[in-house]
Amino acid sequence: MNSILNACCPIPLTTTSVHVPQLLGSTRAGFPSPAEDLQERRIDLSEHLITHPQATFIIQVRGLSMVEAGIFDGDLLVVNRALKPKHNCIVVAVIEGEYTV
Repeated sequence: MNSILNACCPIPLTTTSVHVPQLLGSTRAGFPSPAEDLQERRIDLSEHLITHPQATFIIQVRGLSMVEAGIFDGDLLVVNRALKPKHNCIVVAVIEGEYTV
């Protein structure tokens, strides 16, 4: 766990790129195939996951109230403030000056 993170304070994303390895090829969802030599290349996560960098931040979850939705204590959430909230969607809101999921 990164000690810089604080569940009460969102961390704005910078415009720097985050590159991680991507295995070339695919994976089966079901019966596994014999392992092949996997090549890899690097992809930029921000290019694929962040549509509005200036409106996006990361916040760490504190608590267990969202485990039924697959969000656990200590998880990091990428929050895009540019998206309009929709019915039955999970949002991060500010209530009485505190962030809540």
